[in-house]
Amino acid sequence: MVRSTCKVVVRLKPKDDPLDTAVQCIDNTAEPTLLVRKGADDDGLYQFSFTRVLNATSQGYTHEVCAREIVTSVLDGYNGTIMAYGQTGSGKTYTMTGPENVELDDSEMQGVMPRAINQVFRELKRRRVPDFKVSVTYVEIYNESFRDLLVPETKSSDIGVSERKNVVTLKNVSTPKCSTAAEAMEILKQGQHNRHVAGHGLNVRSSRSHTVFTLWIETIDADGASYAGKLNLVDLAGSERYTKTGAEGSVAKEAMHINKSLTFLEQVIIALSKKNAKHVPYRSSKLTHFLKDSVGGNCQTLLVACVWSEESQLSETLSTCRFAQRMMQVTVDAQKNKGGMSSVHGNLFKLDPVMQQYLEQMTAAAVAREKAKLYAEFGRRGGEEEGLADDLAPQEFLELEELRKKVKDLESLQNQVARNHGKELVDEQALEEMELLRQRVMQLEGEASSRDGPASQREPDAALADLNAELMQEMEEVRQRVMELQTGAEMDEAQMAELQAAAGACGGGAGATGSSRS
Repeated sequence: MVRSTCKVVVRLKPKDDPLDTAVQCIDNTAEPTLLVRKGADDDGLYQFSFTRVLNATSQGYTHEVCAREIVTSVLDGYNGTIMAYGQTGSGKTYTMTGPENVELDDSEMQGVMPRAINQVFRELKRRRVPDFKVSVTYVEIYNESFRDLLVPETKSSDIGVSERKNVVTLKNVSTPKCSTAAEAMEILKQGQHNRHVAGHGLNVRSSRSHTVFTLWIETIDADGASYAGKLNLVDLAGSERYTKTGAEGSVAKEAMHINKSLTFLEQVIIALSKKNAKHVPYRSSKLTHFLKDSVGGNCQTLLVACVWSEESQLSETLSTCRFAQRMMQVTVDAQKNKGGMSSVHGNLFKLDPVMQQYLEQMTAAAVAREKAKLYAEFGRRGGEEEGLADDLAPQEFLELEELRKKVKDLESLQNQVARNHGKELVDEQALEEMELLRQRVMQLEGEASSRDGPASQREPDAALADLNAELMQEMEEVRQRVMELQTGAEMDEAQMAELQAAAGACGGGAGATGSSRS
């Protein structure tokens, strides 16, 4: 067991003006410190202490400081995350993958991701591991939608977060196996080629999405004991200010989604840094939900905070340093994952076919009805300059209320089965998560009532697509929660009959409603 806090390494982008003293670093073994001037007209200094502070260091040395220890621990059966955070253009992608115009296999300039791949396979060979399995996933979160960088034609709506026993995975993403470093490197190159990038005032090739490259590693030692580790390598898109980037059109929209998700990430870190926090808002965004099991807790975590060294970027540098200091307060209580991949992914389970069919039919019917309502509403208004406001709430979310009721009914049924058979079939966090779902629906209703600007300022199709996407996402989240409430344990015939009866009753009602709307 490893008990500590998240580590933070600050890496400074080289200065254009060597006489600029706005940011100064003191990297010593006792207390690595960053001194940041309070403002352009203020000679006062802020002092920040971190795990390490790197200035003018090579890519190889940066990997030694930031990644070597965590990569080694993943091969020992621990989970690990290395995450690059900072302002746009501060060197995050340079740190994680390498320069844009240099091949990933360049031994001198390659970043943390390719070096971590090489380290994994070198160490497996050095240890003479009798048997091992390595598989990878590579996804991006672009405009608050998941995208499989290895199979980009996969629909974003088909990719979702699956959570089981505090382990988070993605469904419907490609997970190729790799037996050599060369194979893994080719997969990384493929994903890099498919990532969204664009130029603006601070960066000619700015990442427009968050990416997560994950190595799943399972080893079996000479005694037959199996261990599994998950290594997340996260390259976050940079925070942006429109006044400095001059972003317009689609680039400005991308920046809005990037800044919003980074704000939610900061809220999660603030909650995690507090002792006995009652609620951590993981479900506020796709990024925070996906990283739920990858920041602190049972995961050794290191943040690479990339900052500019110039006076013109002081406010953003201070913001990054404050975020990094909060990260250092997040506790880590990492344990070895024994028992192979099942310990990382959680026990897999299958729904009864009757329940599966009911869920699919009900979700599809509900989405179709909500889409019909929205199209009818736009047709009735005929392009009037009214906001979506009151007409969309609360009746547009009645189906969500029905779905929530079905979840609670299933939860009640499982509690009854558990009492009768002496098994607790519901997660400890079930009740809390149901309350979070309720709060999320209320939040969506509020957003629909206060949508920015009149309808005339947006294309009707775009507004409709936004609302429809929110509905479909929420339907999928509730549907996923229903699936998670099913038990993976073996049921006797009486238990299965009871569950099927409940499903049949719900399905009958849904079918009647659907037929009346068609």
